[in-house]
Amino acid sequence: MKNSECTIVLTTKGGSQQTFRRDTQGWYQISSRGRILRMTPEQVLNHLLPALAYPGRLTVSVIPDPADPVRPAGTTSSILIPE
Repeated sequence: MKNSECTIVLTTKGGSQQTFRRDTQGWYQISSRGRILRMTPEQVLNHLLPALAYPGRLTVSVIPDPADPVRPAGTTSSILIPE
């Protein structure tokens, strides 16, 4: 799976979501309010690493795009951080 073939979703305990995607121009974030912000790869990592380092605060999900030939559409791979 390539970076451009998946969506990364950070979900807080309160249900707020931040979505990260990659296109031909680079990475971008869709905030919980729907704003689209362009990001560098370093900025994406700065959002993801705290979610992985502090268990229980955030859930990180990686969702393959429907066009991904490796997985059937609608399946997800989640990294659940134990509390």
